[in-house]
Amino acid sequence: EPGGGGGGGASHSHGGNGNKKDTISSVVAEGELQIHFLELGNKFTGDCTYIKAGDNDILIDAGSKTSSIETIDAFLKQYVEDGILEYVIVTHAHEDHYAGFATNETKDSIFNLYECEIIIDFAQITSGKSEQKMYNNYIRERDAEIADIFTGKDKRIVLIIGPCSADRED
Repeated sequence: EPGGGGGGGASHSHGGNGNKKDTISSVVAEGELQIHFLELGNKFTGDCTYIKAGDNDILIDAGSKTSSIETIDAFLKQYVEDGILEYVIVTHAHEDHYAGFATNETKDSIFNLYECEIIIDFAQITSGKSEQKMYNNYIRERDAEIADIFTGKDKRIVLIIGPCSADRED
């Protein structure tokens, strides 16, 4: 069966040496697994990885420049049938990893184009990032994506592991 394993549910294992301590893990996704490393359509390097794990759509980073957004969107439209990215992960505070999420107010970012259910981003920023325009754009776009949760308009769960605002360095 695709995805290795069958029946779903949780798996249990016992430690060695007669240790009876249980380790329980739940299956997050079953079915086909696809991992795509995207070429972003510009001369700049940048990271962007799309993972299809069963019914889950996962985007890790979003390229080096905001001009990458069109390439990322065109690619995602082939796979994301419901307009929802179940997981968005921004690995760290370098522009070549978050630019596609960090547009100005006149251009749609990935956050504008897709509903993002769970956002996981970097826990620490480099000193001085809070003064950088691209970083501030990222924080504004990310915070706008999660705003509906706090107003009660949306029932999604969002995990943010990162600074709460651009002026915080902790």
